[in-house]
Amino acid sequence: PGTLVLPWTEFVHADQALKAPHEIHERLTQGGLSRWAHVEVQAADPAEAAAALFVLRLLGWPSVAMGPR
Repeated sequence: PGTLVLPWTEFVHADQALKAPHEIHERLTQGGLSRWAHVEVQAADPAEAAAALFVLRLLGWPSVAMGPR
C-alpha cells in the first residue's frame, strides 16, 4: 500500500469554501488513489483530519477511517 500526502488546502478554495466534488475526486485520482481504495486520514491537527474524513465520506468514498497521527 502506498501513501498519498495531500494537504487540507487541496479540498478548499482560498476563501475556505469547499471545492466541487469532481475537483476533489480528480485531485485524488491524479495522486494515484483508486476510487475503491481504503483511505486512512492523518493530520497533526485533529480538526483537519476530521474535516478531511468528513469530506471524503461526503463524496461517498466507500472506506475511510482515521489513522494514527
